[in-house]
Amino acid sequence: MNILLLSTHFDLGGISQYQLNLCRGLIERGHKVVLSSAGGNCLKKLNRRAVFFPVDIRTKSELSPKLILALPKLINLIRRSKIEIIHAQTRITQVLAFYLSLLLKVPFVSTCHGFFRPHLGRRIFPCWGEKVIAISRGVKRHLIENFRVDADRIVLIPNGVEVKETVPDKEMLSRYNLKQGKVVGFVGRLSSVKGLQYLIRAMERVLREEQEVRLVIIGEGRMESELRRLSEDLDISEKVLFLGAILDVERVLPLIDIFVFPSLQEGLGLALLEAMAIGKPVIASDVGGISEIISSEKNGLLVPPKDIEGLSKAIQRLLRNPDVAAQMGKQAQETVKRRFFLERMVKDTEEVYKQVLSKEG
Repeated sequence: MNILLLSTHFDLGGISQYQLNLCRGLIERGHKVVLSSAGGNCLKKLNRRAVFFPVDIRTKSELSPKLILALPKLINLIRRSKIEIIHAQTRITQVLAFYLSLLLKVPFVSTCHGFFRPHLGRRIFPCWGEKVIAISRGVKRHLIENFRVDADRIVLIPNGVEVKETVPDKEMLSRYNLKQGKVVGFVGRLSSVKGLQYLIRAMERVLREEQEVRLVIIGEGRMESELRRLSEDLDISEKVLFLGAILDVERVLPLIDIFVFPSLQEGLGLALLEAMAIGKPVIASDVGGISEIISSEKNGLLVPPKDIEGLSKAIQRLLRNPDVAAQMGKQAQETVKRRFFLERMVKDTEEVYKQVLSKEG
């Protein structure tokens, strides 16, 4: 198959990592993959056998003129590359894919990666495609209850990641001065929905009793300056390390002893799965699709969202009980091996493409 993965941008984050994983898996299964977006820092990680086509569609509005300007370029791309199916990854590209499909008679599918409000643009442009992939049962319910998407149109395919055995990178330990003490870590976008303000406040409580521990935050976003100020106001800035966006996050993730994911809303949590895949003990908010991954007290710990006290106690518990933390990390890795492995995600997505194309044929 000749497949077009269409996304607004290719910046570091869950949707871009999903595309990188899917692209690599599809190419390994013999398909030709073209990715198109406004670009971003994740392009450096793109499979060499994939084709990238830049198009300026970096916008949050389904009514943006950028979409109209992008149409002729994408039409030429689809014709030239003999694209057989379009796979849209964001609200914006679902609208684009709808019109491309209408004009060129090329079917499209979409993936819903999380939760969003049913604002005017979405009511005007439902644009889900022949099939819409939901990454969790929570997202599937969201589509049915809030957007009235037909349940028969939705296919549940959880995110998948590679399971690897890793050891801390000595160079990274030295670079970030993490040789001493324990490391509590987070990977993701620095936005209010990720709940980092509550994690920093929880760490202030942890540090009252546990001095040999640091919080490492990996990622970038609009809230970075606010989060830095918060750590300064709480007088823990020396214990909170902001590493920014790191493309080779797989080199840094093993440095973390306890992975914390304090989101206020989450479709599933790709970064959470990546931490679990390398056997890290995890603590996460009980929101969205996270409870579909974590069974609290077995393969991780769940706490209510915004619960500063609950977060601090969970972190302290794992710091003080390394055997419990290690066992939870082991069970977390087993969970990924059984239910959230990459090959399954790729194969199930490929099957959706085949079903849509056979119906069209």
